[in-house]
Parts: sequence; structure tokens; C-alpha cells
Amino acid sequence: MKPSSVRVISLLLLSLFAVTAQAAPAASAKRKPAVDRVETLSSAQLLQQMFLAEVALARGLLADADVLYGEMIKRSDDERIIRRGNDIALANVARALEAAPVDAEQALRERLQRSQASRALMLMQLPALYARQADKQGALHAVERLTQPYLDEAEALVARALIRREAGELAQAMKDAQTALDLRPDWELAMLLRLRLAPDSARAELLPELYSFVRRNPKALEARVTYIRWLMEAKRTGEAREAYLGLLFDERGNNDLALTIASLAAQNEDMLTARSVLQGLVNENAGDVDQMRLLLGQVNEELKLEDEALQAYRAVTPGAQYANARTRLARLLASRGQWQEAVASLREAADQLPAAASSLQLTEAALLREVGQREQAYQLIAQILAREPGNETALYDGALLAEQLGQPELMEARLRQLLQRRPDHAHALNALGYSLTDRNIRLDEAQQLLEQAIALQPEDPAIIDSLGWLRFRQGRLDEALELLQRAYTVFPDPEVASHLIEVLWAQGRKDEARQRWLDSLRLQPDSAQLQDLGRRLGL
Repeated sequence: MKPSSVRVISLLLLSLFAVTAQAAPAASAKRKPAVDRVETLSSAQLLQQMFLAEVALARGLLADADVLYGEMIKRSDDERIIRRGNDIALANVARALEAAPVDAEQALRERLQRSQASRALMLMQLPALYARQADKQGALHAVERLTQPYLDEAEALVARALIRREAGELAQAMKDAQTALDLRPDWELAMLLRLRLAPDSARAELLPELYSFVRRNPKALEARVTYIRWLMEAKRTGEAREAYLGLLFDERGNNDLALTIASLAAQNEDMLTARSVLQGLVNENAGDVDQMRLLLGQVNEELKLEDEALQAYRAVTPGAQYANARTRLARLLASRGQWQEAVASLREAADQLPAAASSLQLTEAALLREVGQREQAYQLIAQILAREPGNETALYDGALLAEQLGQPELMEARLRQLLQRRPDHAHALNALGYSLTDRNIRLDEAQQLLEQAIALQPEDPAIIDSLGWLRFRQGRLDEALELLQRAYTVFPDPEVASHLIEVLWAQGRKDEARQRWLDSLRLQPDSAQLQDLGRRLGL
């Protein structure tokens, strides 16, 4: 629907859903059309009438408010009044449908018959009006009855497709959308509806048709974006790039679309195009510039342009994107060995945004832990928990730190506190179950915890590893080997490798265990866990 149609639609809806009928003029009276007699209201008159309408609305007199706004719309071109009046009119007809659906349906039928010039717009509003009905089949049948006389109009078919989708009749909805498209082959709304109703398996078959549509309708921007997305899903990356570069050229100056194209380019691993578009938006100060800077920083990181990424993150000003930008800035600085500057940037951000202080301190704690400053990290998390005892991330991270500091009882207490709040926290279930398993205590409880965790996240390699390690502790070596091999295939971590080597060794497969240890050590030569295992087993 074109933006220029908004006022027309609003006026139409108000005339469609008016609650009082206008008196018919006397047969002998010779009058000019009503539109010629309407006088424009002054600003003072508008304010007075708006006040009366809003008072009526506040008192629950929806019909009176509808009439008052209807009169204002006839005598004013103010878009705000039109939008407000339209909202009230829709609410009024929705109430009528709930109170007396048969009467409301008859009124709609009569208006559709009378209003030939604006019927298309009325038809398009039917699904939204009936979508609120609890009886989806009843709503479907009502729209079917109302649209039955107009099945040679594409809007009626789209209305049917939309209400059928609400009722779960997707196959018939797609047929209706196709019929609408047959009636109006260049209607973007009908094309998009048909595409969205199609199963994913039909996309390859529909791509040529979508290509033909966008070639005929270059201003169908949403259809063009959909075409690009489908090309990318089909791994036709070169064609996708050609398509979004063409769209970018055709719609120069459309900044919202440019941001979408930057996102598409990044998804297409075309980081140079994404960077160019985002840099252009930043230079033009277009839209949410801080969001552009944040995205630009991420793209620069992908391109290994670390200095440019740091510059982009530092340019983000205090606001909605600031905490995220400072977090990424700190992590990038830390990866370059600039730990002090990383911590300083997080603390500065926490001072600037007190509401985000806990999130920023959690990042600082993670950085401190990475450089071996576990005690300082734990103290920082303790500060967060003193302010926010229910902070789930702090409870979880604090529990892991407590274990690393040799305080398993404190770890267990933190995790149980977290699980009391979130019984379905799979990672907390796994952490507690693994801790019990690793200490070789209360294995029955560990099994209960880990089985709950695996039920929640059956493909998580960390949980699979924990369950495999539990089976080893229980002496169920064949099950342990199968689980640990599954985990290692997805996540060849030194800890998983160590568990797998232990099982192979326990099964007497010492040559395999030794070879696995050598292969793992080659991948992770600095792993203390693998080195300790090698010394213990004499590998």
C-alpha cells in the first residue's frame, strides 16, 4: 500500500464504520454535495472537539468519540487527527463484532454493496477486523460470505488468503493468493503473500517467477529484498551480490534500505561492501549513527582492521548502543594485550551508564579471569550480587569462579540459588552435575541433573561431555566412549579430549589413547590439562 493512500484509507474506514446513519435528504430538496458544504474548523474548534472526543473515550463512550472524530476528519486535513480517528473507528467496529457479530456482518455487507469506489480498501480491512475473533473458523466463514460477491477483485482474494492463514488453512490460502496474483500480476502485496505462504521446499521452484516479478517491478523493494535473501539461502552468492548492488544503485539516498543492504552483504560474507555502505551512512550522519558505528566496528573486526574497529567503537556516544560498543572495545583491546585500557574503558562506561553497570562489570570479570586474576574477578561479581542478588549471569559466573578458587561448596550454593530461580537453566544443571561427577560424589544426583540438562539441550557438546564423564565414573565405559566421541567431533576441546583419552586407556586401548593424546597436544600444545594427563598416564 502506498504512503499517499493513508489518508484516503483512514477516511474510508471512518465512513465504513460510522455508528450512526445519516438522514436521507428530502426528495424535493435540491442541494449541493455534502462535501461542498463542509467548512474547515479553526485550530481552537479542533482543540475543543478533540477534548470532547477524548473525554468521551475516557468515559468509555467509544461510539460518541467515533462520531466526534468522524466530524473532525470531514473538516480537517490533519494527519494526526485522521490516524487517531481511524484507531477509534477500528476499535468501535471490533466491539460491534464482539457484541453482535451477525448485525455487524450485515452492516459491512451493505456498505460493501453501496461503496463501489472504495470497496477494494474495505475488503482489505476485513481480515484485521475478524482476526481478533476467538472462533477462527467462524471468522473465516464470515469473511468468505462477505467476499463471495467480489471474487473477480484481487483484494477479495487477498482478504481470503489472510483470514485462511489465521485459520491454519495454508494450502487454500496460497491458492487464493495465486488467484489474486493472476488477477493483478504486478501487485507486490499479493506476490509477497504468496511467497510467505509457500513451504520452504518450494522456494527453488518460485525463484524464477520472483525474478521475473522484480524485473517487471523495480520499485517493489520488499520483493527485491526477498529475492536477494532467497538467492543467499540457495548459496547463489554471486547473483545475490549483483542483485543487492543493483538495488543499492537504484535506490540511492534511501538510507533505511542501505542499512538492510549492508546487513545482507555481511550475511553474504561480502564485508567490503558492508563496510563501504556503513561508512557512507556514518559519513552522512544518517539515521541512528551510533548503531551504524557499532555495526561498522563489527565489520572491521571481521576484516581484521582492528584499528578501524577500535575507532568505530570509541566513536559511539553514551546511549542505547554505548554499553555494547564499550564491551566490544574492551574485548578487542584485551585480545591485543591492552588489558589495562580494556578495563578502564569498561569502568568509564559503567560511570556513564549506571543502568548497564552490572553487565559491564561482568565483562570486566570475564577479562580478569582470562588473565588469571580470579580473586579480583570474584570480588567484582560479589559486588554485583550484593546489589542484585537475583542476577542470573552473576550467579552462574560466580559459581564457576568459586570452583576455580577451590570453593566447591560455594559453587554448589550459587548454582542451587540459580536453579531455584530458573529450574530449566541447562548450563547450571550441567555445571552442578559435572562438578559432582568430577569430584566423584553423589553420582545419582549428578545423573538426575545431567539428564535434565540433556533433555533441555540434547545437542550441546558440553552437556554430552559431562554425561559421558559421568558414565565413566559409573563404570559404563562403552556408553562413555560413544558420548565422548560425539562431543569431541563437535567440540575438540582439551577437556573433552582428556576425558576421551581416559576412557580409551581404561578400556585397555592404550595405543589409541596415546595417539589421541598426541593429536590433541598438537592442536593445543599449551594445554595444562593435556600435559598433566600425559604425565599421569605416562604417555
